[in-house]
Amino acid sequence: MTSRRCRCWAIVWIETTQFGGALQQLRWPPTLIADNPGAARQRLFTLPGAQYNDPEFSWKYELPPAGIGFMRGAGLGSEYEGDLFLGAARTDLPPSNVEGAEVISRHLFRMKLASNRKQFRFTEPRLADKVADNLDKHDVTESESLLFGRDFGVGADVRTGPNGHLYVVSLTSGAVYEIFRR
Repeated sequence: MTSRRCRCWAIVWIETTQFGGALQQLRWPPTLIADNPGAARQRLFTLPGAQYNDPEFSWKYELPPAGIGFMRGAGLGSEYEGDLFLGAARTDLPPSNVEGAEVISRHLFRMKLASNRKQFRFTEPRLADKVADNLDKHDVTESESLLFGRDFGVGADVRTGPNGHLYVVSLTSGAVYEIFRR
């Protein structure tokens, strides 16, 4: 039996346009990973008038993200207002080959935005470089402070409901999970 391992990167950056900000996500296979930043920029497809900005966050080994949503209002408490929530794209992740590594699937991550809403604000010192240097594909090392919850299945959509609670739509569980403050 053989296993395939790849060094794939997933990045999230915040794009500012004349219409406001938007989160963008990009994934690519290892064959497209450049050897240096200059080569990487040369390979980017750029529209006229566009400007490149470095990613706001990356995982060394991708934790596949799915639905992305913002907490609108203070339904979970004022400390969550405006935060970004990111659901998992897979539930069938293989176990990590790194001894002691915690494998995360079916996760929900919470990322705080800076007051200018153009950058993430991390309290974890290991994320100061904006890269979670996890030990293996699907390992949560350096992302522990971002982990908000588990076992949501494939979180295809994350939204704030009219009652102020956060909702996660799970494709694999066939459920909509309601998250609220006790």
